[in-house]
Amino acid sequence: MEPRPTFEAALGQLERIASDLERGEPELAVALSKYEQSVRLLAQCRAQLDAAERSVALLTDVDEAGRAVTAPFDATATVDREPAPKVDRKRSRAASSTKVTQIPKDGPDDPAIPF
Repeated sequence: MEPRPTFEAALGQLERIASDLERGEPELAVALSKYEQSVRLLAQCRAQLDAAERSVALLTDVDEAGRAVTAPFDATATVDREPAPKVDRKRSRAASSTKVTQIPKDGPDDPAIPF
């Protein structure tokens, strides 16, 4: 049995097959064979994507020993979500710059401030 190609290799083969079929290059028998091959490659790619999706985890916390605490990623939570609004970087930089107020050095120190 031939080893399964990586996701990237399978996707590359699918792209080449689609290109050949769109150009109408292969004969009918070859085209049908390539179509069958592409169906198998597509199933393999979907299986690999599903497996990758199941293995993705969200970092939720860090325990006392410093180990990551994770939760499974739920892709359905983001399926219907609208894309985040675009931020005007020039405007947000200008808005985020704040004027720093200096405290007079000869005033009393606040004991609530630890530094």
